[in-house]
Amino acid sequence: MLMIRNGKILLTRGDSAYITVTLKAQDGAAYTMQAGDKLTLTVRKQAIDTSSVLLQSVSDTDTIKLAPEQTKTLASGSYSYDIQLTTIAGDVFTVAGATSTNNNLSNFVVLPEVTV
Repeated sequence: MLMIRNGKILLTRGDSAYITVTLKAQDGAAYTMQAGDKLTLTVRKQAIDTSSVLLQSVSDTDTIKLAPEQTKTLASGSYSYDIQLTTIAGDVFTVAGATSTNNNLSNFVVLPEVTV
């Protein structure tokens, strides 16, 4: 199960996920990814924990794909994520996820699986 509500991602451990990101330019117009642009989803225990990446997925489209092999290694619990767009020109924009410097920002929840 994948649910996204108010920027919070809830995902059942061991499931696949396809997360499509709607991108907008600074003027509010729709942004279409260019060849060479990358979206990166990063999940850490806490937003300010720069030492340990628990999950990371990079995409050259507006859809980030998570395989069961990536999500089954995560323990059930609350984590912090963000999604960054890196353009071919080298600009970096955080387009979703962590929006606070609060250590306890939990916006990525791994739910337990019943069927193993």
